[in-house]
Amino acid sequence: MPVYDADFGWGKPLAMLRAEAERAGFVYLMDGGQGAGSVHVVICTEAAILSDFQRLLYAKF
Repeated sequence: MPVYDADFGWGKPLAMLRAEAERAGFVYLMDGGQGAGSVHVVICTEAAILSDFQRLLYAKF
């Protein structure tokens, strides 16, 4: 669905993200809308997990 083509009278959207209730345990990867393969990553998790997530995100495997 081409969501970034929507224009409600004030120009094209900067970001189109899924609305979600506050709950932990999900990740969304969505079209970034900037072109050239950009991606929005939306993560909802417990605060205690964030330090491990950051370490793994920047780890060299």
